[in-house]
Amino acid sequence: MEESSSRPVRVALAALLMAGTIGVFGATTGHDFVGFDDERFVVNNPHIRGGLDAQSLRFAATGVRSSNWHPLTWLSFALDVELYGLDPGGFHRTNLILHLLNTLLVFLLFERATRAVWPSALLAALFAWHPLHVEPVAWISERKELLAATFGLLAVAAHVGWVRRGGALRRSAIALCMALSLLCKAMWV
Repeated sequence: MEESSSRPVRVALAALLMAGTIGVFGATTGHDFVGFDDERFVVNNPHIRGGLDAQSLRFAATGVRSSNWHPLTWLSFALDVELYGLDPGGFHRTNLILHLLNTLLVFLLFERATRAVWPSALLAALFAWHPLHVEPVAWISERKELLAATFGLLAVAAHVGWVRRGGALRRSAIALCMALSLLCKAMWV
């Protein structure tokens, strides 16, 4: 069943989702590193502390920490060092931005798949504000979950496009996005 809704309504709902998400998680940008894996993955990791360079690229391709191999996550940490130094607020801002992006992706993906704007907005709000998302947003080391979700949601969106219109390019986009998701965290298997 198609739901009729104008573009301004969708934009307003997306803005409300973003504002609500910032309201729920915005305070995390003032937090310090978490004394668990943040120190091991970022603060005391000599391969990341230098930012994006040959050493961090080599480590991203081959490095394993705590039984995890997630090269895109390592590269995102090194990029944060380039952008913010070792200021934990910058790392937390990146996590918040990724969660905001994922929230928009959930809203747009389900609105596109179902053409039901209001239920899609409700689903996105539940996704965005659910207590299970505190850990990946507030804990820098859990960036891998946010990145994997971004690429996993993009893979699902590519699949919806492929189902509707077919095409080798859309099918390739599914495989590429899934591969990128797996390079962040294996949870999208």
